[in-house]
Parts: sequence; C-alpha cells; structure tokens
Amino acid sequence: MSWTFGERLIFHALAILGDAGFLLPGALAFVLLLWTFGCARSALGFGAAVALCVVAVTGSKIGFMACSAGSDAALRSPSGHAALSVVVYLSVAATARRAFPPWAGRLAAALCFLLVVMIAVSRVVSYAHTVAETAMGAAIGAVCLAVFLCAAPQRLVFDRRAALATLATLAMVAAVLGLFGRRVSFEDRLERVAEWIQPRIGC
Repeated sequence: MSWTFGERLIFHALAILGDAGFLLPGALAFVLLLWTFGCARSALGFGAAVALCVVAVTGSKIGFMACSAGSDAALRSPSGHAALSVVVYLSVAATARRAFPPWAGRLAAALCFLLVVMIAVSRVVSYAHTVAETAMGAAIGAVCLAVFLCAAPQRLVFDRRAALATLATLAMVAAVLGLFGRRVSFEDRLERVAEWIQPRIGC
C-alpha cells in the first residue's frame, strides 16, 4: 500500500514520539521534574516503572524471537513503542490529574491517552508490528504503569508558575529531541541473542 506524503509524515512523527530514543530521555527529564518538586516517591516509582518496562520488553522480545524462529507467528516481537508510550505518557497523564485543576488534568489526560492510541494504531497500520505484538507491548506498559500508580501519592502539589516554566522547558527539549534525536533500535542485536539462546532453552 502506498501512502501519501501527509500520511508518511504522520507515521514518522508518531514513530519518533514512541521511540526509545525520544521517550527514555523524556522519562529521565520527568523523573528530574518530579524530584525537583519534592515528589521523590513519584520520581522513584516512575523510574522503576520505566526500567521495568525496558527489561520486560527486552526479555519478551528475546523470548518470542527465540521460540518463533522460522515461523510466521503473529507474536514475534512485542512493540516497544506501545509499551513505552503507555507507561510514559499515561504516567504523565496520571500526574496531571493529581497535580492540576480538574479541567486541566482531564485535558492533559485525554491528550496523552489519544497519543498512546495513535502510536499503537500507527504501529499496526504501518506494518511495523502485528495487532498481537502491539497489544502485548501495550499490556506490558500497562503493568508497568500500575507500578507508578501504586507508588505515586493521590495528590501532588506543584507551584504553578514554576511548573509552567519547567513544562515549557521540557516542551522545548522534546521539540529538539523530536527534530534532531536519533531513533533507537536493538532488534538486530536481540535477534542474535535469541539465536544464541534458542538451542539452550529448547525452543
């Protein structure tokens, strides 16, 4: 299927917004933001959730690659884009709901949720992943998101002026990462690891 220029541009933008090269630096910035505003518990919980997501996605990719080698299995490489976008963007959404006025929190949460859905759909429509792989990635992200939700307090208090200034700075950093950041892909390396462990795990 051929895509129009506009569709390719949208898919490219969504691929960047869900890529580890964009989300991991963004996650680090969010940890620092939470820590700066005295939300150490939330910062540690978010850091743990993202780290768990990276480990879980990496492990599941290797496992499925090893056990589906030479087959046309629909589930071979769970989507890292889907997993990371769920845990990062929905953690931001949950923080906004707990820290901002109700209308602002709901708006931020809705935008984050919409972005997560668009990233997931783009992975399937652009043939980067199957529906099963995307769903598996989203499920991993949801489990890791629960880690953050359990760690974060029910109510966060930020100084509004300082929060807006910090968010503006983060937005500029995100723009720079989006325009000039490098995309991160370890699929080839994980394939080699999967080939090495395949005979050792009996798949």
